[in-house]
Amino acid sequence: MKFRCERDPLVEAISVASRGVTTRSSGRQALMGLNLVLVGDQLQVTGSDLDLTIIATASVSGSRDGTVLVPSKLLTEIVRNLPEGAVTFEADENEVRIGSGRSQFAVKTIAVDYPPMPEAPESAVTIDAALLRDAISQVVSAASTDESRKFELTGVSIAAHGTGIRLVATDTYRLAIRDLPGTSILTEGQKVLVPSSALKELNRLLTTAENVTIRLAERHVSFEVDGVRLVSQLLDGSFPDYENLLPKSTDSHPNRLTIERETFLEALKRVGLLSKENTKIRLDIKNDSVELIAESFDVGKADEVIDARHVGEELEISFNPEYLRAGIEAAPSDEITIEIARPTSPVLIRGNETDDFLYLLMPIRN
Repeated sequence: MKFRCERDPLVEAISVASRGVTTRSSGRQALMGLNLVLVGDQLQVTGSDLDLTIIATASVSGSRDGTVLVPSKLLTEIVRNLPEGAVTFEADENEVRIGSGRSQFAVKTIAVDYPPMPEAPESAVTIDAALLRDAISQVVSAASTDESRKFELTGVSIAAHGTGIRLVATDTYRLAIRDLPGTSILTEGQKVLVPSSALKELNRLLTTAENVTIRLAERHVSFEVDGVRLVSQLLDGSFPDYENLLPKSTDSHPNRLTIERETFLEALKRVGLLSKENTKIRLDIKNDSVELIAESFDVGKADEVIDARHVGEELEISFNPEYLRAGIEAAPSDEITIEIARPTSPVLIRGNETDDFLYLLMPIRN
């Protein structure tokens, strides 16, 4: 393998692919490396832990095709720290030689075979990248990060729903739902469970993209974004049946608090300065205001009153401040409504400008 290219495109391809490399010290030796494949003037860089695979491409000036497996962390650091300008890259079975200006490196290759990567199905659907990015951002924080609990809770359920799809995530304390009507990537009745960690990586790629192409196979899903292909294995297991948690009628939650979203978030941030881990924030809801209260025995107390509109009985209700803030941040509206049945039942958080998003949150007993 031998090629020449500018530093920045090479840094971008290697940095993106390296996010798929395993971080487990007990991982297979091959998976600790980046697999570089050169064909003509196209360089393909692959990083994988087998659950998640990221394949990035870069245009180079190639002079000898080839394949080489290089330690990921070392290669990434070397290329990032090269001076601006042209980079030369030459590899044989035992060594990779990297040069730029007066800087020269020789790195030993990984002398094992790289595992085969999953093939991409031919059938594909292309959708708006910004739409998918917003939907993922709204639900992914509600997925569990504790793999010692039910493993399926670490995923996001994507299911055919009406004329489009529905994304759902839960950690049993909260539930986030986002509908994407008119987005047909699944057949009627079809559903898949995608690891939330993979969708977080996908959202990094969607930041500046216009479109994303999705290819669904039996055991994995592939996303293609601006020359990068992200492949994630699908999770086994059944996602919890959440339908019975959804309101059956508008009368099921008679207490409704309507408030300016940014005003509420700013107050939560200030009052939250006095909350510690496992400290709740209490809302004292009146007809025309809500008081936010945080109190810790060994730290102190904070409270703030903000204007609001409330229909129903005056009440007090408490929440995990992190979970409450995440729901308010995800609601896509200048004003949000918190619908309450009773202080011990899950509340509903909605944006007032759309029905496509819903966040259910369990209160904490006072």
